[in-house]
Amino acid sequence: GTVPLDGPGLDVRAETNGIQAALLEPLTRSHVAELQGTLKFSVAATGAVKGPTVRGDVTVAGVQFRFTPTGALFKNTNGAIHFDADRVDVERFVIEDDDGHSLTLSGSSAGGGLGRLLEIVARSSGIHLLRNELGELALGVDVHGTGTVLAPRIDGTVSVERGRLEVDKVLAKLTKRTYAPGEEPPTQVSSEPGMFSEASLDVRIRIPDNLVLRGRNMKPSTGTVGLVGGNITAGGDLRGTKRAASSTTLLGSVQIVRGTYDFQGRRFQIENGNEIRLRGEDMSDPSLHITATRDIA
Repeated sequence: GTVPLDGPGLDVRAETNGIQAALLEPLTRSHVAELQGTLKFSVAATGAVKGPTVRGDVTVAGVQFRFTPTGALFKNTNGAIHFDADRVDVERFVIEDDDGHSLTLSGSSAGGGLGRLLEIVARSSGIHLLRNELGELALGVDVHGTGTVLAPRIDGTVSVERGRLEVDKVLAKLTKRTYAPGEEPPTQVSSEPGMFSEASLDVRIRIPDNLVLRGRNMKPSTGTVGLVGGNITAGGDLRGTKRAASSTTLLGSVQIVRGTYDFQGRRFQIENGNEIRLRGEDMSDPSLHITATRDIA
């Protein structure tokens, strides 16, 4: 086709009966590995280079990949995207994890450029979103996305179907060190706004007494004495919220159903009714109310 150096006059068509999805892996900035499957497309772009009008279809067939930040493996990814000038339709995009649980996406967007309006629905039952050294999380998802491409709004519910977190490793990711009661917490380093800084969020997170929290030899990075270890089962109800141009907050509490607490070789039984309460922006600094007992002969 024709590509102008400036102004209108764009008239380009691209078509393939199938190319390997692995060719796109270098574009994912190491977030995706083991990319397999095929892509088919037949699209045409007209108008101006800076604001083209696109028509046609893109089909994804049998795509498999590993999302490296969480270690989760996804397979049997199938779906189609239809472009019709200022409208884009996602026609039942289905992604499966390695256990056969699926996540279904459908919806559309309309309007011009990055200000186009969104209407997206995502639903799943027990799909694995985390499976690595930090633990394992399988989630039920029922969320609705509206707004625009640059300022989406996500509402809905996420439920933990199966869950296990290695708390010592998670804390090592969230903060550089622990600190003593009465001591000021570590200073948080501010970061530049990300591409989704204008996004807003209001999602309920349900944990129906099935989340296992484990940790061994958790200690400050400046010391050698282990603080705690333990294995507890917890449940709770949390709410994640975010306003445009603000950071995400997580509010609510996680109740301890049962569990044990280890300190320097001695095991304590955690009593019922204890809780971990998340209070806002710093998710590495929860409020704790925990009582543990030990019988001594």
